[in-house]
Amino acid sequence: MKYFGWIFLFFIMVYIVPLGSHPLRLPEYRNAEITREMLVSSDLTTPRMLGINDFKNPPMNYWLTAGSFRLFGHNTFANRLPAALAAGLTALLTALLIHQALRDEKLGALAAILCMTGALPFFAGTSATPDSVFAMFVISSQGLLFLAAQEPGFNRRKQLLIFLAGLSIGAAFLTKGFPALIIPALTMCAYLLWQRKWKEFLLLPIPVLIVTALVILPWAWKINHSVNGFWQIFIFAEQLPLLTTSGCAASPWWFYMPVLVLGILPGGLLLPAALATGKNAWKNIFSQDLFCYSLCAIIMPLIFLSIIPVKSPAWLLVCTPPAAILIAAGVRAYFNAGGHHRAYNWVMSLWGILMLVTGAAGVTGWFFRHCIPACVTNNIPLSFTVLITGGAAAILCGVLMLYSLRGNWRGRLYLFFFGAALLPLGAAWCITPAKWMPEPALRIFIENFQLTPSKTEFITVKELAPALAWSTKKTDIKIVNCAFPLCRETGNTGHITDLSGYITRSKRQYPAALILPQDHALLKTVPQPAQKSSAWGLVCLIYDTVK
Repeated sequence: MKYFGWIFLFFIMVYIVPLGSHPLRLPEYRNAEITREMLVSSDLTTPRMLGINDFKNPPMNYWLTAGSFRLFGHNTFANRLPAALAAGLTALLTALLIHQALRDEKLGALAAILCMTGALPFFAGTSATPDSVFAMFVISSQGLLFLAAQEPGFNRRKQLLIFLAGLSIGAAFLTKGFPALIIPALTMCAYLLWQRKWKEFLLLPIPVLIVTALVILPWAWKINHSVNGFWQIFIFAEQLPLLTTSGCAASPWWFYMPVLVLGILPGGLLLPAALATGKNAWKNIFSQDLFCYSLCAIIMPLIFLSIIPVKSPAWLLVCTPPAAILIAAGVRAYFNAGGHHRAYNWVMSLWGILMLVTGAAGVTGWFFRHCIPACVTNNIPLSFTVLITGGAAAILCGVLMLYSLRGNWRGRLYLFFFGAALLPLGAAWCITPAKWMPEPALRIFIENFQLTPSKTEFITVKELAPALAWSTKKTDIKIVNCAFPLCRETGNTGHITDLSGYITRSKRQYPAALILPQDHALLKTVPQPAQKSSAWGLVCLIYDTVK
């Protein structure tokens, strides 16, 4: 268990400590605002955005965020905490799966650390989106079904594993909908066909679906009675378009191939060493059921996600833990064979050079910070104070990595993961507010103009509306040039098509604050007010009341 202590420390330092170090990004405000409105209305059944029903995702991630808000308050840290914990639990579940299947603690620890160092799990695990939580439940369900398929007969352990798998699939459905049923089904069907476990096709599906239905049923029943026609909207307007049509230009079928390669970096740099074990070593690896399952858990979701027209890198999170298992297995076989192949030393040296160059760039940027134009510093949100600290640490790591070229392979591996932790940790602390992190700018506008949110009409574009609602704790935000539905219950009057006419002619009891990106075309067409301010790529214009 000594390895898991280090893994826990790695998780705390890389994921938890810097979680609230930089403001929320634009996509994260959606989760925060929907959760806030749930808590304000005391209605945990129906997700709402700006007072309007929002059925893009079921409410599981909002429930987890609501619990986090209750414990830590309405802040950035609490909003991101469920995703970070899900990333850590995914790594832990991966290690436990290996321990249950192979009783190999070292392999489990290596696979867990590869899970957490991947770029894709890191960015999803430090963002307030449901992707990390969804991946955790899917990985959990697949692993439990795999272990259940290994059990002879229908004993108590198999029954417990099936029950827990049903719970996980139900929770995944309550996070993202029907893909929670499709992805585990494809993975397990491929694995059972490969291993010719025909009996499991009769024993697994029905009990799992029964438990899954029981998990979903309370919420499904309640929201069906709360919202007329909910299932028609959810299935045909939200879920089915994911599988059949695309709202934008369709991405190519190979979209996920480079995403998977980049998503497992920098831990994926160990792949050359894993492949250097040779054909016979990989034959021995795939003679074990766990690694056959892992290959199915990569290929089948990859095929499914490549076929559907709507593509997002975050969907590929379900493939990163099985990829980490296979890479860890290859690396273990490499070192068991002596670890003398040049591939490993090439990778470690390349990583050392990368750390050295990155650190040197950070230190150089600090020394010449006064020569950098303001237009560059405004668009690249870096804190120079933290930049030199992280740069010096990266240089130290790179020098030690190159110095240890002829040293023990274990020492180089530890230095590799130290550098893998240093990069995201430094990046998190270096980030300062930018136009895609609008909350600091919005607070500046409110303070500078001494705006009282309850006595101010806020007008903005659709992209900024969730951030503005979260910052002002208001739901009746006016949306410019967006076909936003009406909501009479909360007073949200929807969208404004004639912005200039609304500003100059519409009767308003309170002053209006128009907040737009600095480069937005509407700024050239609206009347220029007496009061105007800009910050972090946003502009705020204040218009007096119109009687």
